[in-house]
Amino acid sequence: MQLTFSPALGEIVPLVVRPGKPDALQETYFKATFDSIASYEHARSHGVRVEVWTDLPVEGRVRGEWAAVPFTFHEARSEEYGQARKVLSLPSFVDDSASEGLAVYAKLPVRLGHYHDGHQFSFTYRIVHASGDIRWLGAFGQNGTLVIDHKPLPEALGITLGEGWQFQEDGVAVLKGRPTNTQEVGKLLDSRACWPMFSRTCETQSCVALVLAPRPRRHAIMPNPPLVAIATFISVFVSLMTPDSSH
Repeated sequence: MQLTFSPALGEIVPLVVRPGKPDALQETYFKATFDSIASYEHARSHGVRVEVWTDLPVEGRVRGEWAAVPFTFHEARSEEYGQARKVLSLPSFVDDSASEGLAVYAKLPVRLGHYHDGHQFSFTYRIVHASGDIRWLGAFGQNGTLVIDHKPLPEALGITLGEGWQFQEDGVAVLKGRPTNTQEVGKLLDSRACWPMFSRTCETQSCVALVLAPRPRRHAIMPNPPLVAIATFISVFVSLMTPDSSH
């Protein structure tokens, strides 16, 4: 049984901390991919646990304490919605590649707002068999490193805004007093990124909300949230926010 991990052992990975409340939770994802369906099914049926061993500040743990977080074998689920309910499906953080059926994930909600730039956390991986035997992956000194990187909005979200924008305390950016037919909101920092776009109606000129849903990078540890641009024609302002905003 061979596993490929993301992030890999020995890798140095930035943990981008978005502005906002210091106690806000941000989700981090670790991925392990089995080399074959046979390996995947054998591990699941024989109670083999794949774990990430890390000193990340997981809820309920003493600061600096190391502990294990298991990867989860996902089961397919089907959800039913009432006919009257309209559902907008955004791209999942989970990859849609051919190897996705062989992957398991460990999700760690962490609070990083109180840590300064450059603060480092470490991680490694291990396999725990039903018998209790533990196989550590990676030799001494091969731990991966996670480095805190505070970035201002909107850079932390992967965009840059034009002139005239003002940020509110809740992280919402507002542009007022521009009574024109065309307004440039901003530019995407990464031209390689894929940002599917959804509008409220099929006619772009009549929509009041525009959603940009970034597709995840294959090796990303922290997903970027969708961006929502809202235009109010009466007061003529455009705001940019993330879905966890209170507005």
